[in-house]
Amino acid sequence: MPGSGLHRMPFKGADKLVHISMYAMLAFSVLLAYRRYYFRLNKRTKILINTFIFSAAYGVLMEYAQKYVFINRSFELMDIVANSIGAILGIFFYRYLVGRKISKLWYE
Repeated sequence: MPGSGLHRMPFKGADKLVHISMYAMLAFSVLLAYRRYYFRLNKRTKILINTFIFSAAYGVLMEYAQKYVFINRSFELMDIVANSIGAILGIFFYRYLVGRKISKLWYE
């Protein structure tokens, strides 16, 4: 959708909250897909880092696509920052919500 067709945000910076929430969901979903390996391979740190790299790289790619591919869309460095923050939050949410629960079931 062209940028001109998007709804106006209710306050300045609201679009960054959208970016944060979308990339938090992306990272969380990637980790859910790999939850079996997260505990069995004992490579938790590597999986978390790879999830962050994937999510952040996807965010950078989308910003460059907006700049060079899509009409009426623009590149914003702060969107990349918001995407990365969202990815980190998604990883933390996963570790707190899912990681603890599965870890207790797995090791008990």
